[in-house]
This record gives sequence, structure tokens and C-alpha cells, in this order.
Amino acid sequence: MKSLPNVPDGEYVVIQYQTIFSGKQSTETLTLSKSKTGWVVIGYFINSLDQ
Repeated sequence: MKSLPNVPDGEYVVIQYQTIFSGKQSTETLTLSKSKTGWVVIGYFINSLDQ
């Protein structure tokens, strides 16, 4: 991606995946930004799908 909300334009990768821990399903989102030295994690979010 070239742009994301609330951050300067640049090069970004957003990875989402489903996980299950202790029987609870969640969606995890990992956001990376390309820097001069490589990819840097700039965000990690977990959203539980079970109430």
C-alpha cells in the first residue's frame, strides 16, 4: 500500500490472519513500513471475535 489513514504516504504492508487461542477466535493485524534498512513493524492489533 502507498497510503494508510493518519500516517504519511510511504510503502506499507498490512497482514491480517485468523487465530484461535484457548478456544477463542481472533483476527490479528500486523502493519509494516518500509524504511531505509528494511521493514519495520509499526502496528499490531488483535480483535477478539468471540464475545
